[in-house]
Amino acid sequence: MENDPYISNIRPPFPPPIGPNELIISLAQRENRQMRAINAWNAYLTAFRHILQVHHLTQEGSLVYRMASAAWSQEPRNRKKAYQMLADEAKAVFTQRNLELSQVSVTRQVTTEE
Repeated sequence: MENDPYISNIRPPFPPPIGPNELIISLAQRENRQMRAINAWNAYLTAFRHILQVHHLTQEGSLVYRMASAAWSQEPRNRKKAYQMLADEAKAVFTQRNLELSQVSVTRQVTTEE
């Protein structure tokens, strides 16, 4: 199926079809341990998987990775920059959520100690 011209021409649309919250959720679901790096490549790979799902195309993980990698290498700089901006926005949202959760945890500790 890798040589199928329809599949080999699949690319995520521009601008990215996912938002920062979807990226965070997708990366967190794929990792049972701590969330992997939020970067442009992982944002692109997530969008690539999203497009395959939309078209009801299921592929094994390593094949998806290779297909996405080949597509990523052909993307122009402005598209890569859009995915970097998405990753940066997702990092900011993730950091803010963690900060809010740690503040809630500290508040709970203080209240229970009183």
